[in-house]
Amino acid sequence: MEVPIKDATTESPSVKMSENVASKLAELKTAESYKEETTSEFINSNSSGVKENPETHSCKQVCLPLACLPHDCNIVYCFVLSVWDNVIGPQTLQVWKREQKMQQSPPKSAANQESKTPFNAEECIKNTEIKAELPSETKAKVAMKEPASGSATQPSYAGSLGVCDGGIAVAAHGSQHCKPKSDRLGSVRLQSIVRYVTEHTVTLAQVSHQPIGADVAAEQPSPTIMIIPQHGIIIQALRFLVREDDMLVPHCLSMVVSLKEETQLLQTSSLTAAYLTRLLRKLRPLLGNCHYITSFGNGELYSIGEAVKPHLQELCWVLVSLRMHSLSRYPLLQSGQPPSDRQLALKLLTSHLCTAGYTVVVGDKCTAVNSVLLWLGQFLRPSELHLSRLCWDPCYNQLQPGLFLQGIVSSSKKGVSAERLLQFGRPVTLCDLDASTVSRTIVFSANGTPHKEVLKEVTAVAGLVRQFFRDSELLASHSREVRGGYSQAFVRCLQYQALALITFVRHNRQEQSTKLAGKLQTVLDLDETSLTVVLAVAEQLQPGLSRLVSGLS
Repeated sequence: MEVPIKDATTESPSVKMSENVASKLAELKTAESYKEETTSEFINSNSSGVKENPETHSCKQVCLPLACLPHDCNIVYCFVLSVWDNVIGPQTLQVWKREQKMQQSPPKSAANQESKTPFNAEECIKNTEIKAELPSETKAKVAMKEPASGSATQPSYAGSLGVCDGGIAVAAHGSQHCKPKSDRLGSVRLQSIVRYVTEHTVTLAQVSHQPIGADVAAEQPSPTIMIIPQHGIIIQALRFLVREDDMLVPHCLSMVVSLKEETQLLQTSSLTAAYLTRLLRKLRPLLGNCHYITSFGNGELYSIGEAVKPHLQELCWVLVSLRMHSLSRYPLLQSGQPPSDRQLALKLLTSHLCTAGYTVVVGDKCTAVNSVLLWLGQFLRPSELHLSRLCWDPCYNQLQPGLFLQGIVSSSKKGVSAERLLQFGRPVTLCDLDASTVSRTIVFSANGTPHKEVLKEVTAVAGLVRQFFRDSELLASHSREVRGGYSQAFVRCLQYQALALITFVRHNRQEQSTKLAGKLQTVLDLDETSLTVVLAVAEQLQPGLSRLVSGLS
């Protein structure tokens, strides 16, 4: 479905006019006069063989793409940063694309752990390996066989990356250079996608929707997903404003994914949205001090690209790890086991339910950590399993905010970053298997202000959890399917109690928070810790309910 283009011919006084267009054009003309093969093919490529106006063409895309994203098992095709200019219109500031095939790939150290763990990493990688072609190899070959037209036509969107291994002779500044077809087609495909994304994401409407006098720094935009079937791509765009000299300048950071990866993207869209929103806090100050003057690798845009690159690489590696080792790929009942320490298991499950499934398990052995993760995965919803991963490779042995279940191989919980724990923005359970301790992060104190401490040890056990363990012991002699069915029945029971809690609160809104909590314990026949568990489930169904009951609203 074609995305409608906003009418942007009317000049808005609240949008910053480009002050350096003349300098930029002169610099681009000088760069295009060089007869070197190293000149940006991204700017000068012309697939139709028709000479384009270098001024208008170069103003649209004034950057060299940074090849920095992982290639294998990565669903992200590229990231595009664009800006609105009143003189030029939509303009591409920076592009981050994949590296060449096999230049950067997921580490293979996990294969060395195959004898120590019950999972087959090589088979997982083989099954999940994806191609770089966009959209398909068959369509690309058909497009390549079409006769060349002498008329001015747009580059074929059916082109693909890495289709052929042969070479094609292309004219570059009057001389013949033999370049691989895959590189040539890849550059044309990337250029056409970037141009489309730039022209259909950043608009003047971003300024008109902003209230007068609003604080742009406090803005929390939410990314939107656009599915473009005719181009074979999906765009997750984060539109935002940057204040420059008391002017609001529209910007957009877009993540481009192949249409074949629609299911994978939709399963992780909440995670990618959170990452892009967090990245915006670092990107806004950099853009506010940039005047968009670049000298092809030595300017301010290149510095911004390098500063943002590690964060985009981290997001891609998180998606790679979820594609390879998410809990949705493994049988939970077959390999999941609670900790051998019963008291530790009781406290862990209590805190895991109280924090709505956000749990980090730390241990010195990968097998023990993964076994506990698979056991806790039985108490998550199917959609949450796609955002949970096993502890597998040292490359992924880092705490990632936004994931539900994850493991870290470390000698103690001191190896976990407190800053990353706070980036969750919500309570998180931290279990240290070696020390047999369970802790929970404290985001706010009783009066709603930030707390000085980060972790608080968990000592209470919910009565609901104790009863679940007693019943599970009675079912120990039954089949795995029976025990798994009882675990699912326990989760459904918590959801039913959460619905009853929501209904009761709706009819007793006038009650004080202290009296309301006491009445809830009496009506639902729950102890204080069990009420916290049910309240966490109700919070997922109706956000803000827990603050209302606890009196923090």
